[in-house]
Amino acid sequence: MLENMNPTSRQYSCKMRTIIESLNDADRKILVEALESPLWNNSALTTALNERGLKVSRYSVDSHTRKQCSCWRI
Repeated sequence: MLENMNPTSRQYSCKMRTIIESLNDADRKILVEALESPLWNNSALTTALNERGLKVSRYSVDSHTRKQCSCWRI
């Protein structure tokens, strides 16, 4: 009866992906470019996003830019 029982796989996107998907096209482009830019460090980007009402932690920005978040496993 239980031979083929397997756990379900749940995939969650990271906070940065959630924020990126919530933005309009122009803001999305700006944020994606900032995430890829060597001119922005993760702390400065986190501060800028929080000042604009987008609540995110430095850890979320850091893991997303290093491709260690769940986005890269989906």
